Amino acid sequence: MGALAGSFARPLGGWLSDKVGGARVTLAVFLGMGVLTMSAIVGVREHSFGLFFGSFMAIFLLAGMGNGSTYRMIPSIFTALGRRAAEEQGLDPQETALAFKRQAAAVIGIAGAIGAFGGFLIQVVFRQASLGVSALVRAAETPAQRLAIAQAHADWSVSALWVFLAAYALFAGMTWFFYLRTSVATKRIPSLAHASV
Repeated sequence: MGALAGSFARPLGGWLSDKVGGARVTLAVFLGMGVLTMSAIVGVREHSFGLFFGSFMAIFLLAGMGNGSTYRMIPSIFTALGRRAAEEQGLDPQETALAFKRQAAAVIGIAGAIGAFGGFLIQVVFRQASLGVSALVRAAETPAQRLAIAQAHADWSVSALWVFLAAYALFAGMTWFFYLRTSVATKRIPSLAHASV
């Protein structure tokens, strides 16, 4: 269900990026995912399946939107870099634009591969968080002991959620630092100040 929700939200992320800029949408997505991860942590601690499930479905929606906004950013960034290279080095604008368009296509392919690997890493983080509890349950001798251990450690996923929260904070900081700071947009990549990154 989450993957389906994310797939449907991807065009929305691209559409919003066309309106307000890909970096702004990407930053908002990471911040939203952080808030929703905190909500999921509360859901686990309060034993509220509805809160946990709703938070994760919203995280999937935002992840889909972020996918769309990220793929909107890449061509804009490379277009701006191509313009800058042509201006600073006196290169032919059309040839330079084509070269940077090819580089953007390669980066989109790499980003897709890394994104797929990210889905795998999420499962690894959850698995690592569950290993201690799984070992305790396997070591229990009776079904009643297994149930008691499982109930006592019902919040085993919280450590994984904290890892995700830290990652979202890091990614939000990187998005702001590299693409939204005024000094970066005007000094390092002048064309980005006017582009919908």
